Amino acid sequence: MADARAFVSFDFDHNQVQRILFSGQARKDSPTPFTVQDWSSKTVLPQAEWESMIKKF
Repeated sequence: MADARAFVSFDFDHNQVQRILFSGQARKDSPTPFTVQDWSSKTVLPQAEWESMIKKF
């Protein structure tokens, strides 16, 4: 069975701690029952651009 998919978004400037804690759960040796793919943008994108990218997936 395929893993469930979810979209999680963090405000890069204001949610650094939450992003770090969540990504720690994504480590291969973590007991959490999910896998994580990091599609984070390393730069600021206009809203229309990132919405368009997300809709493709």
